[in-house]
Amino acid sequence: MYKIDELHKIYGPIVRISPIEIHIKDPDFYDILFSNGKRDKPPTWSAAFGNPGSIFSTTPHNLHRLRRGTLSHYFSPASIRNMEPLIQEDINRLVAILRQYQRSGEPINLKAAFAALTSDIISESCFGTSQGYIEASGFNSHVIEATEGATDSLPFTLQFPWIVPLMESLPNKVTVMLFGSGMNLMHEFQRECEDKIRQIIRTRDDYSPSLKQKTIFHEVLDSNLPPSEKTVRRLSDEARTIVGAGTVTTAVTLASMLVYLLLDPARMHTLLEELKEAIPDISRPASHKDLHKLPYLTAVIQESLRLSSTISFRLARSAPDETLQCGNVAIPPNINMCMHAPLIHLSPDLFPEPMLFNPERWLPGGSANPKYLVPFSKGTRNCIGMELANAELYMTSATVLRTFARSELEEDGRAVIYGMRLLDTDRRDVDVARDYGISRCEEGRGMMRIVLE
Repeated sequence: MYKIDELHKIYGPIVRISPIEIHIKDPDFYDILFSNGKRDKPPTWSAAFGNPGSIFSTTPHNLHRLRRGTLSHYFSPASIRNMEPLIQEDINRLVAILRQYQRSGEPINLKAAFAALTSDIISESCFGTSQGYIEASGFNSHVIEATEGATDSLPFTLQFPWIVPLMESLPNKVTVMLFGSGMNLMHEFQRECEDKIRQIIRTRDDYSPSLKQKTIFHEVLDSNLPPSEKTVRRLSDEARTIVGAGTVTTAVTLASMLVYLLLDPARMHTLLEELKEAIPDISRPASHKDLHKLPYLTAVIQESLRLSSTISFRLARSAPDETLQCGNVAIPPNINMCMHAPLIHLSPDLFPEPMLFNPERWLPGGSANPKYLVPFSKGTRNCIGMELANAELYMTSATVLRTFARSELEEDGRAVIYGMRLLDTDRRDVDVARDYGISRCEEGRGMMRIVLE
């Protein structure tokens, strides 16, 4: 995305980046391209992930609408409200383990801890059982390692998508030798998803209300989708996408949020005061609905989503039945168009001092326009798990901060934070510096660690 941005500075808001694709840098065009109208998805990036059966990788609009329709109910606001007790239960499990770290003084890998939480939540939704990562040693940090290891090869598989099925057919040792251990871990994850889908298919008639809840794939298997849409491979592609997308992005945003706040005691103090008033008794956590009404917590989450910009790859769309107008340029139907969210989120024209962590910009009267905050994309193909991610962001940050952090004002008005501190961690561990599809910080950094006191 950095090279593409350089080209825009030379040639303007529309740049042809390949024989079949144009890139657009015009924040006001985002709502036009990513609209609720009919949009196909060119396989520009989606083929690089090797999950062609998922809604993420589905190219034609009508097939995407069919596949997504069976999942939309499960991720609706009403369904997420019903899931809140399960989400809070998993957050409480994480808090119990964090208390063990607090007693021992052992450093906590924030990305791994929050990835364990989000992975357990989404695994329960998909498969009906938790992965148990929260209680695993080191929060089973290979979840994060596998994702980052796999994204190392994404710039390559993007250009040569035929490499993906070839890798899947190679022996593990050869895959590791050519593409690193991360890709092998991803292949193990794929096989694990296939096994779990087979188990759900075998035991679907055993489903009873005694289960915590009906899983996503019980609903898909009971839907009116044709048999070709219920194969093990297609459903495992869907599972890989949902679990992968529902794990790392939210975890990185949560971890980054704590780093931003701990580096800024004054703003941490403001948030803690708001949370103390909203949750006077920590044994009775607030609901997502009530937390969403807190203006400063909302501003902190919005600013963390803007700065972390966890998805850095370009999203592509085409309008099969429309001519789209970008400035004074008319773009005919069936032209592949793409845009980068980080180039919007980090634009100094939209967000003055874009690298500054400044939640106040999102408060009433602030300079930020929510129209330009697009971490979940927009339109018919926006992130289907947006409501779940938001619930996790609000409920987890509120519970963890209210449980472990407190603040006091010194006589000179300076805020001091007690209960948690950063360990060898600063903005270099969170700021977007490299585009690997999933945004990455500068090389050699990225260990977001805290100690609970």
